[in-house]
Amino acid sequence: MDYEKNIADLQAMEVKAQKTVKDLTALRESMARKASAALLEVKETREELKIKELLILDLTKKQQEIEFKLNSFKALYEEVKSARNKYVNLIQNSSQDLAELKERIKIIQNELEILKNESSEKDKTLHKFRTYFQEEVHKRDKGYGELNKLDYQRRQKKEIVDQQINEIEKQNVILLALEKEMLQLRHQYEVLLLEVLSN
Repeated sequence: MDYEKNIADLQAMEVKAQKTVKDLTALRESMARKASAALLEVKETREELKIKELLILDLTKKQQEIEFKLNSFKALYEEVKSARNKYVNLIQNSSQDLAELKERIKIIQNELEILKNESSEKDKTLHKFRTYFQEEVHKRDKGYGELNKLDYQRRQKKEIVDQQINEIEKQNVILLALEKEMLQLRHQYEVLLLEVLSN
């Protein structure tokens, strides 16, 4: 009776154990499926992780490139800003110089106007002087004409005077010769007279 009870208990335990085994087998299969799914998910996650790591690496490189470009742009911006400030200063200086030049041009234009007026007056004076000078040159030329005419007359008269002087000198030579001859004749006469008186 005890054996039967034990057997019944054991059978009940066996049934229960079989059921437990069956449940555990089902659970194991479920767990195996879950594990397989989990492993697949892990594999996919690892693949995804690798892809994301590659993506992160690529993005890191892009970030470095962007930072490098950003630093380059910052340096370029500072350079452009410095150049802009420089050109602004140059524009201000140029504007100031331009204003000074305009003022100087205005002063020079006024001076030029004064010089033009003075030049106009001087041109008038020069014209008057040239007219006067031409008149004086004409008078001088006329005077030269008269002077040449008088000089020609003087030379003609000088030639006549020179001819007359030559004639006078010739006459003087003749007179001297005649006087000499006359003295000789007188001397001869006196000698003859003495001879006559002595005889």
